[in-house]
Amino acid sequence: MLYDFNVVSVLCRKIRGFKVVMYRCFTLLILVFFLLSCSGKKSDQDEGKDFDDHGKNDEFLDDVEDAVSEKSDYLGINIHWDHKDFLKIESILSDLDKIGVKMVRIDWEWRVVEKEKGVYDWTVYDKLMRMAYSYQIDIYPMVHYPPQWAVYGNLQKEKGHFGEPPKEENYKDYAVFIKKSIERFGTNGNAPDKFRPIKYWEIWNEPNYDHFWSPENDFRQYYKMLKTVSEHVKPVYPDVKLVHGGLATADWVWLWQGYDTYPDYGDHYDILSVHPYFIDVEKGPRKPSDIDKDDEAWKSMGFIGSIEDPGYFGKVYNLRNLLHLMGDNNPDRPIWITETGFFTGVNPPAATQGKQAELLKETIDYAVLNFNDAPYRQNLYAVNVTKIFWFNYQDYGDELLPGTWGLIDIEGNRKLSYQTFKELMQNH
Repeated sequence: MLYDFNVVSVLCRKIRGFKVVMYRCFTLLILVFFLLSCSGKKSDQDEGKDFDDHGKNDEFLDDVEDAVSEKSDYLGINIHWDHKDFLKIESILSDLDKIGVKMVRIDWEWRVVEKEKGVYDWTVYDKLMRMAYSYQIDIYPMVHYPPQWAVYGNLQKEKGHFGEPPKEENYKDYAVFIKKSIERFGTNGNAPDKFRPIKYWEIWNEPNYDHFWSPENDFRQYYKMLKTVSEHVKPVYPDVKLVHGGLATADWVWLWQGYDTYPDYGDHYDILSVHPYFIDVEKGPRKPSDIDKDDEAWKSMGFIGSIEDPGYFGKVYNLRNLLHLMGDNNPDRPIWITETGFFTGVNPPAATQGKQAELLKETIDYAVLNFNDAPYRQNLYAVNVTKIFWFNYQDYGDELLPGTWGLIDIEGNRKLSYQTFKELMQNH
């Protein structure tokens, strides 16, 4: 058969053109399908629905592990949640995912799960962990707020107090709750949905502060509770890291009493946690580099600044000095700053929005430069702060509470510090 090569050439060009068009159409269809699948993601509200039906699809979830490695291991943030509004918590996690947050510190409330002794309802935390998994975020729980059957009931008698410890006879129940939480959400946990295993568990919040250990804080009772948790958890889960309840300010005197009274105090936790707020109640925020005059008696033992006012950022060093001085079994154990921040408002001691943003950057930069593995400002030891959690993501009250610590206000409007925090996440 004879071929007209001009005709064949034209036909080949048309076929190639057709293939290009088809390829482009196919690519466009894939893109449209992807966008529709993303826009179709719904939120999981408290209506008894499983997050599986509303969250990101399993193909996305299988790729989560690789994406997380790009996020900051150093800087995290605190979030508040009422354990009811799943639309809100999903919105928060989605936003934090976008700005690069890898770990959030959040209330892990005993009273939510075990309202009746021995009966565990994990519905709320199953949903939370599933959401956190889908948004590539690790949950760091501070375990507190006991159920009514485990407390003395002193909280209502104390104005302004937020939490009270369990009765001593219920320390074991508290430890069992933590153990069961690890059994479900720790490495190789048995939760029904996908989740990122929780590696760190903070044992209470601010045990040296009456407002969270009502009616009066007691280092002896905290030691007993901490020891009970350690003895129940560590033999079964030796790789789990127990974090000491975050101290309200760098209160090394309170911690000293614990170590001085109980030589094995340091055997029952892995990481020391502190909330070094540095705000003068009359004048307002201090600078992270500020320090008051040394007390000569304590200076001879390596402590910096006065003993009366722990409200200076640099006094985190005194905690490290104490661990060495008391012969801790691991004096160079990590220190985490699990809260620090500034509330906004008009009158001192509140900061303006501009000042809050400025101090946020100064604080993180100061910690990076000074709280690392090098000796602190010509002192003997390195502070070795390995994580900082800013307080807080969103306001939860007004200036008088004060509840205006957030990067965004209570209505969801971003403050100037939001952009500052976002930039810091990219650099740390």
